[in-house]
Amino acid sequence: EANDLNSALHKVLKAAFCSNNLARGINESCRSIEEFHNGDEENKSALCILAEDINDDGYKKLIVALCNTENVPLLQVDSKTNLGEWAGFARYDDEGNARKVRAGGVVVVRRWPESERTNVDIILQHMKQSS
Repeated sequence: EANDLNSALHKVLKAAFCSNNLARGINESCRSIEEFHNGDEENKSALCILAEDINDDGYKKLIVALCNTENVPLLQVDSKTNLGEWAGFARYDDEGNARKVRAGGVVVVRRWPESERTNVDIILQHMKQSS
């Protein structure tokens, strides 16, 4: 199931990045969590994804607190390197293999991409089961 979730996350993040609905890094992510909420349930960010292997505890606490305050769903993934690759922080060689992958600690999906509805459902189903 983890592979299905990881593959669904990869596709959803790629589609969100292409449609300019992905905030990458702590500054953009914090801004997206706060700005898009504005007390309106329809306007809040769809999902925040945080890497568990971040070394800075203050970083984690800030993101968790913001998500709790603004009622934005939070999903934690194992690796900041994987999250960085999924969020587009990588260069690819001619064969499609990721090279020069930069780590990414947090990303926020502002809106679910319509083109990846089945993968969005996989993510939502996993979040229901884990809560």
